[in-house]
Amino acid sequence: MIYVSPVANDLSKILFAVAKVESAVELQKTDICYYAAVDFQHLVIANLTNQKYASSYAPYSEIYKDWKLKQKVEMKYWKLYGDLVQNIKAFKVPIGGGKSGWIAGVVPGVKASKSSQMWGTAKRRILISTYARRMEFGRKGQPPRPLFVPTKNEYSEDGFPKRGQKSLDKIKWSWS
Repeated sequence: MIYVSPVANDLSKILFAVAKVESAVELQKTDICYYAAVDFQHLVIANLTNQKYASSYAPYSEIYKDWKLKQKVEMKYWKLYGDLVQNIKAFKVPIGGGKSGWIAGVVPGVKASKSSQMWGTAKRRILISTYARRMEFGRKGQPPRPLFVPTKNEYSEDGFPKRGQKSLDKIKWSWS
């Protein structure tokens, strides 16, 4: 039979190192979600600003193009008054059991700063999330012009693995 008797000083160092790794793992459980949401927020805004997916979009109808010209706004897709890009945020959401998680997208409940009513005399401000949903998935008479789904696919393939590696590196660096 073999008996192992660690030196108290060495055992103390090992237990301290294990505790540091445990602490780093606990921290990364929440940090990776926050930083991934912020990464995705920045990527969506960059893709919107650079019009990354615009070449795959159906062109504007002549009526809508004329209306945008009269409004004196940019002719870019996903841009009208700038409310959408200003409200793409990383924010906490409840996930059940008293816990919350992080996502990035359009902040719920925020209305456009101006009316975007094209037809008739009734002017109303719509929810920015409604505008984003109509752009992403389309609706009758308006073809979809997806931004969030292709950006999610892009982030899943490239951004999230990099973010995951950064979290693993932080855990690894905690070992001393």
